[in-house]
Amino acid sequence: MSETKFTWIPFYKELAQKILEYKDKRSELMNIVYSLLSNYTKYLQWKPEDGSGVDNPEIDPFSIFSIFNRGLTVVNRKEILSHFKKELKINAAIPEDFEGIPIMNNMNSFFRSKNSSDYSHELFDTFWNLFESVVTNSRDFSVYFDEIISLKK
Repeated sequence: MSETKFTWIPFYKELAQKILEYKDKRSELMNIVYSLLSNYTKYLQWKPEDGSGVDNPEIDPFSIFSIFNRGLTVVNRKEILSHFKKELKINAAIPEDFEGIPIMNNMNSFFRSKNSSDYSHELFDTFWNLFESVVTNSRDFSVYFDEIISLKK
């Protein structure tokens, strides 16, 4: 009997496309993340400074993926992805496996810090531009990657 692998690919592709829709609506995306935090605090210890997220709209799309690509059980990862599926209206099925996906360190799984002032607004814009270039298969990938490396010193 052969085991089906890489069932995460359709979900992750659609999730990336849905997240990209929030490039210019980051505070709305943060509200989705904060609603996840309020429902799943046992999985995520990161909390906004004021608890609301309203005044701290900066998040990069890669940190969204790190929320569920951490050292969690498959059951917990699926539960978190179910939240995103519902909130972002994703049609793809929740993955049955996570074969081949690198795991983030639970202690430092966000590209941003708790205090977004640690990073410039331009850095967040560049993260989003890099993400968009990957999702849309743009040739600008290396330009944005190099820009991030030069900004984050």
